[in-house]
Amino acid sequence: MTTPSLGSAPTGTLSPLPSRSDALPLLPGGNDQQLAALQRLIDQLGTGREVTDRIAWPHEGDSVTVRDAVRRLGSVGVVAREGSRVVPTATVLDWRRTGQHDLLVGTFHRHVAFVGELLAALDDGPLGLEDLLRLSNEKYGFSWQTVTPVRQRTIWLRVTGMIAYFDRKARLTDAGRALLGSLGLGEPAGAPTESAALADVAVHEAAPAVRQLWAERAAEGWEARGAGRNLYILGSKHDNGRLRALRILVSGSRPQVTREGFGQLCQQVTGKPVAASSADAVLDAVGSLRLLTRVGENAWAPSATAKAWIESDDPLDLARTVHAAIRYFGEVLAVLGTGTVSTAELVRRSSAYVDGGLTSTAVLSRLHLLHACGLVEKITTKTYRATAQGRAFLTTLPPESLSSAPSATAAADDSPAAAGGRPTTPAAVAAELEVAARESEDHTRLEKAAVAALEQLGLDGAHLGGSGRTDGAVRLGVGLRKRTFAVEAKATATGAVERKAVDLEGLAEHREKLGAEATLLIGPAFHERVLTAARKDGKVAVLHTGLLATVIRSRQTVPLTRELLDILLDPARDPATREKEIEAARREEERHFAVERAVVDALLEEAEYSEGWLTLRDLVRDLRKGGPATDEREIREVLSFLAFPRIGAVEEKNDQFRVTVNRRTLVHLVQTAGRSWLTVSPDEAG
Repeated sequence: MTTPSLGSAPTGTLSPLPSRSDALPLLPGGNDQQLAALQRLIDQLGTGREVTDRIAWPHEGDSVTVRDAVRRLGSVGVVAREGSRVVPTATVLDWRRTGQHDLLVGTFHRHVAFVGELLAALDDGPLGLEDLLRLSNEKYGFSWQTVTPVRQRTIWLRVTGMIAYFDRKARLTDAGRALLGSLGLGEPAGAPTESAALADVAVHEAAPAVRQLWAERAAEGWEARGAGRNLYILGSKHDNGRLRALRILVSGSRPQVTREGFGQLCQQVTGKPVAASSADAVLDAVGSLRLLTRVGENAWAPSATAKAWIESDDPLDLARTVHAAIRYFGEVLAVLGTGTVSTAELVRRSSAYVDGGLTSTAVLSRLHLLHACGLVEKITTKTYRATAQGRAFLTTLPPESLSSAPSATAAADDSPAAAGGRPTTPAAVAAELEVAARESEDHTRLEKAAVAALEQLGLDGAHLGGSGRTDGAVRLGVGLRKRTFAVEAKATATGAVERKAVDLEGLAEHREKLGAEATLLIGPAFHERVLTAARKDGKVAVLHTGLLATVIRSRQTVPLTRELLDILLDPARDPATREKEIEAARREEERHFAVERAVVDALLEEAEYSEGWLTLRDLVRDLRKGGPATDEREIREVLSFLAFPRIGAVEEKNDQFRVTVNRRTLVHLVQTAGRSWLTVSPDEAG
């Protein structure tokens, strides 16, 4: 072990305790290999590497992307991002060059809570892990339930020579005591803060557009607000990153934005390509917050209140708008009151405002927005309290908006399975799938959501689960052409599902028991090693929940073709290829829909000025003037469909065509034709 340099003092500004991470993770390998693993990682990064580069880590012969490697570190001050590159920090490079471990521990202390504070706790004498756990919770306000966070810190402090550990107690060494003398320490929980010391906080008056929105909401009933279960917003949760992201998305949508244009705005926020499914989820979230309004089939525009917020640059106008859009937003401030409350308690209390309550993901999304608006402050990673401004802001909200009980029927479209019932509409099933994918502590929830999602696409499904069984089974087709698929669902709260979480050998056994031709492995994202193993297996189709949710949502406007289903279920396609091909198929269907609409528009326009007869050549000529790209064959297919007797919206005479009904009637005819032949019950039809 390298002897620490007692004379060197850590450099850099100490972050306040609440803003420091509460995680000091361990790297791959045994406890005594932590320094070696970190040294190898720093060596592999050199002066900086792209996040997509592959490095030999943690051991020679291993291969992992830089992104996955540094994800294991967490926010401990060892590396920094410069655009798409990851670079070691200057202090850590000094540590690697000199071997002075106080530089490394000082870096940990500046970025991770209860590192120097743990050393200070040992200054009065040895303490066991349970003693340190009790002190961390009682003095510093953590909500740790096990000694794991304390043990991880003691392992790092032991291998760097700052403490010794024997007889089940940690003891401060001379090196640790010397380092402690140069460290500033975080304030205990409950110590006065600058925000708490403010006796009077000014809250600006709401913009006129916001006051108008509140008046409309009051007339409609505050209980009619959305549940806001799926609030996927890009941008860092730190340094007001959420506000910057929303400002880019709203400002860039003026005067209007298409779905494709919004995807480009998302890429502007992240600085890297964003999957179409992810962009769609963000668009849904921003719309549910009443910041964007749909103004056309493929057009969205900023709402009046969103424009007011951009113009005023007052985050409180944003908070007022969100409070009018979803339940349990401003109400969170009321629950916090003047105390410190854990996220678990906030989740529990959500059921008083939202039918069935909210998931931790939905509550954290609210907290991140409230934090970005300056209305709450983070005490630990699991506890929050209202700022003085937040408490002042609370008094300006309409009292009836805070006391309204959740409606039993409001926002039924986004009611998840956690609400006690099973979601049935496409929007509800898609939302539940995306939320369940991040609920890593409730694996059964994603299993059920995955089967329900596939049922939305017309497959017969059943949730199985249990020891030695696959999570679910779905079937497509009939008779001898029936195809069976095993379903395996893997949730993860952050990042991608790791290789160790997927038992590929077990998947093969499950297929054999079911007589399934392939396994549908469903989750939010998967580690590259999982994808490699799936390709080697040859019978595992990896499906991202974001893509599956997008297909379900688009089914409301784009027909679900057999081609699209085949792409979705094909084990030979990797996730990236699958997403690109499905997006291409969806765009082709949207183009074909545009052709159908253009043909109807041309026929309706002609009917306004004459008997309405047009030849096929007339229609081809009209569409070439400004319609979607098409040809005579496709236009004839459209006319044949509309002239089908069960619809009868177009009649033909001597190779001429004319429309026989108005647009509203045509819509009803098509919908009726799709329903009238069904003899199954609504539940069977989905």
